[in-house]
Formats: sequence, C-alpha cells, structure tokens
Amino acid sequence: MRIELPVQIGDKLWLAKCAASQETTKCSICCGHKSVWVRNIEGDEYNIRCEACRAGQECPTGVETFWSYEAKAIPFEVASIPLCECEDGVWNIFVKSRLGEYEELKSLFKTEAEALAESKRLMEKAVAQKMVQNANRKKHSLGGHTFSVKDHNQEIKRAEGIIEWHRSRLLSIKKGKKP
Repeated sequence: MRIELPVQIGDKLWLAKCAASQETTKCSICCGHKSVWVRNIEGDEYNIRCEACRAGQECPTGVETFWSYEAKAIPFEVASIPLCECEDGVWNIFVKSRLGEYEELKSLFKTEAEALAESKRLMEKAVAQKMVQNANRKKHSLGGHTFSVKDHNQEIKRAEGIIEWHRSRLLSIKKGKKP
C-alpha cells in the first residue's frame, strides 16, 4: 500500500512566528521615582519604596520590563519528513527545514499571507494575556503598598516597645566622663 503525503521534500511553505523582544520603560506605578505616596483615610501620608518595580529586589529600580511582539512569516523549505504517525485515523506529519527547524505540518502554511495572518492572531492572543497579567500585577502591587505601610508601622511600634522595656530595666543611668 502506498501512502500519498500532502507534502514533498523541496516544498516551500511558511511558518507563523511571533517574535518577542524584551524592553524596559518607566515603572507604571511610580513613574521612575522609585517611591510612591500613600495616604490613609485619616489623611496621614507616607512616602514608601515602590513595590511594583522592586519585585524580587532589595531596592526599586524605577523601571519595568515588558515583552513586545512582532508578527512574522518565515519561509520554510522542506528538507526531510522524519516522522509520520496515524492516531485514530488522523495523520500527524512532522517536517524538517533546510535550516534545521522541526515543525508539525499542520502549523505550516502554503502562502506567506496565511502565515502572517496566523502570526498576527497569535500575537494578539499573547498581547491580551500579557495585558491581563500586567493588570493583575499592578493590582497586587497596589495592595502591597498599603500592606507595606501597615507592616512598617507595626514594626516601629514593636521596636519602640522593646526599647521602652529595655529602658525600664535600667534603674538609673550614670553619665560618664568622656576621655
């Protein structure tokens, strides 16, 4: 039995790629100042380190990194067909390009326009996911600022209590002469 494949060695196809590059910009919370002002309901104001651009670091950086995406269609010339398998009547064909890229045939396109359209769809999906992640990160970091104020105030009160306790243990302090 002879099986006719939908692809042959030497066929020129197109691969949809979404090229990502990492970029930096001013922090969207502190605008590069590395600190933010927090005001409580009673009007007390606190200038604290930015929790958004500090993530995982001791000091805030004033910048945040993000990924930008570019839709691309890459030429793919079939050099070999290393794997063909059939599962439940569905053929999965894997091809290798002359440049050594290994792809499943169903992820390749006959025209550059088709590949570019798919790449744009993938890019839009990635951008939408990043927007949701960034919104969640910003929401979380804003809560971190209020927690930070509360935590520091509690630690200051605790430290003052410890200092007062130690002072109460000293019955008197004798002022000594300095040499």
